[in-house]
Amino acid sequence: MKLYRFGNFFFKYRGQIPLMFILVATVVAIFGKFPLTELPNYTVLQCFGGAAVGIGTSLRIFALGYAAPHSSGRNRSHQVALHLNTRGIYSIIQHPLYFANLLLWLGIALISNQWSFVVGVVLLSLMLFPVLIQRESAFLRAQFGRDYAQWHSVTPTFFPKPGLWKAPQTSFQWIRLLATEYPTWVSICAGTLLALLMADYRFNGSLTWNLTHFGWCLLGLLIGFSGRFFKYIVVRKWLKMPI
Repeated sequence: MKLYRFGNFFFKYRGQIPLMFILVATVVAIFGKFPLTELPNYTVLQCFGGAAVGIGTSLRIFALGYAAPHSSGRNRSHQVALHLNTRGIYSIIQHPLYFANLLLWLGIALISNQWSFVVGVVLLSLMLFPVLIQRESAFLRAQFGRDYAQWHSVTPTFFPKPGLWKAPQTSFQWIRLLATEYPTWVSICAGTLLALLMADYRFNGSLTWNLTHFGWCLLGLLIGFSGRFFKYIVVRKWLKMPI
């Protein structure tokens, strides 16, 4: 029962809990000297980090774009699943969004060039994901019974197994994706901006603002305002579509 209460707490505040880790990691990065690499090798580290962020973002887009309606959302007080996703990316991994988030967090941590961010990602993942996965599994088992048991028995929990791939049977839902996923893209821009600032601080000894930082800030603002306009004006008011 206690673990279930922890699961409820982590599920409700799963968007806020990482912010505490970011705050602690940022303080450690400012006052400590724990770089992952020195300046000559930083470009390689950026490439690995950028690749992880790109793959994680693509996985989330694919998973949410082909997910059945009302089966994967941003509910905070309770879970909602009117359909069980078993095809597409859900045929090779049970929790693709958590796996994608791990790649996103790890990629941004690499870009920051700070051990504190990498350690924070590992600790956060070990603390958060097992509890959320257990809670979600219990909900789906109660909701879908035998169908869930059959899918669960052959599909890896966290790490994908491409050989199990089954093509999606639904069309890609661009409108729903653009109306619901833009907060994640804003967070990616903000996280990347913070990571670049931390890396520059380590190399230059001070926080400096350049065109790259301005570009990420502007991109995040554009995505945020455009996403809200699309969701609340275009989709809900003009198209009157449920999402």
